[in-house]
Amino acid sequence: MNIGLFFGTFNPVHLGHIKIISNILQKKLFDQIWIILSPRSPHKKYNLVDKNERFHMLEIAFANYKKVIVSDVEFYLNEPNYTAITLDYLKNKYSKNNFSIIMGSDSYLTLGSWLRAKDVQKNKIYIYPRKDYIIKNLDRNAIILDLDEMEISSTLIRDKFQKRVKDVVKYLNYDVFKYIKRKKLY
Repeated sequence: MNIGLFFGTFNPVHLGHIKIISNILQKKLFDQIWIILSPRSPHKKYNLVDKNERFHMLEIAFANYKKVIVSDVEFYLNEPNYTAITLDYLKNKYSKNNFSIIMGSDSYLTLGSWLRAKDVQKNKIYIYPRKDYIIKNLDRNAIILDLDEMEISSTLIRDKFQKRVKDVVKYLNYDVFKYIKRKKLY
């Protein structure tokens, strides 16, 4: 099976994430997309909502997507979570599957600083454009997807919640928004 892996802290998951996954599914590049929730990324230095709450928001956001699997695989691996280590685990456990990585151009531009970056770069990497993050040199396994630039970010959403800006709902799946409000997560 051809699997696309979409890693992130998803703090919170938003319509930009959903749009990326929807657009990639339409391109029929993968049999399934596994959304890998990272409990703690080594690259993120801010406070995170509890991993179980973020996982539940992902389940809500992708409940109607048959080819999307929300995965807690990194919950059982050492923190912080490193893509290379998760890939090792997945390739050993699901050796019959072919795994590719889906990431934003912002992440791709920092890839050289990641743990075992060369091992990660051996995988096929599908890159979606992020505003202000232009890639000039691609590795041979990297492919830039023909998608609109994503301008929404989880940081923007957290800031809007903190400032109590009412239009924050337009960036979120409505059921995710209701869940965040009910649980007072941000």
